[in-house]
Amino acid sequence: MLERFNDLEKGKGFALKWAFNQIFKMNKNYDLELNILSCLLQRPELMENHKLKDEYFEGYKNIWVFMRVFYEKYKTFDLVLMVSLAKN
Repeated sequence: MLERFNDLEKGKGFALKWAFNQIFKMNKNYDLELNILSCLLQRPELMENHKLKDEYFEGYKNIWVFMRVFYEKYKTFDLVLMVSLAKN
C-alpha cells in the first residue's frame, strides 16, 4: 500500500505520477508482471501487437520466457499443451 501526503501537488495526475515512481523505485513490479502474463494468456494476440522484452520481467522471468518461446512456436496458448510440455 502506498500513502501520499502533498498539499502542493493535489489531484489524480500528481498522485498517479508519484505512485508509479514509487513502484518503479521499489524495483519489484511482480504484480504488474503477473497481470501482464495473465492478460497474455487470455488474449494471445497481444503477443503480436506488443514487443515485450525478457528484461521487463524479473520475478516471473522463467514463466515469461516459457510463454514467449511457446507462443513463437505454436502461435497460441493452449493450456493443456503448455502443462504437458512444462512437465517434461
